[in-house]
Amino acid sequence: MSIDPVYIKGRLVKSVQAIREAELLCGAEFYSTAVSRLYYSVFYLGSALLLKKGIITKTHKGFRTQFFQHFIQTGLIEKETGDFVGFLFNLRQENDYNDSDILNKKETEHLISETKLITEKLTEYFNSI
Repeated sequence: MSIDPVYIKGRLVKSVQAIREAELLCGAEFYSTAVSRLYYSVFYLGSALLLKKGIITKTHKGFRTQFFQHFIQTGLIEKETGDFVGFLFNLRQENDYNDSDILNKKETEHLISETKLITEKLTEYFNSI
């Protein structure tokens, strides 16, 4: 099955946009929403990686399962990266369904920095395959 390269490129663009959105949201003290955008940044980029291999997922759980199976368990991408993707997913879930912010500015800024490093690594890998 062939996936439209324009669609894959769109996922990469959305990944970059989501990090920028997280920075803006953090600056406006919307920490929970910023974390959600950080998760989506790695989700879009990870989806692009899967799509490049012809793998389509329809849910976030499916994304995580396929991402871990095809990239982390095979050793193509570091386990720490997979751990961070899982951490962001869980934190997004917790923030989305919790009645109050559980993060502060310093923690969110740290997560933004970490997400930037992870997305740089994933982008390098994407460009190499």
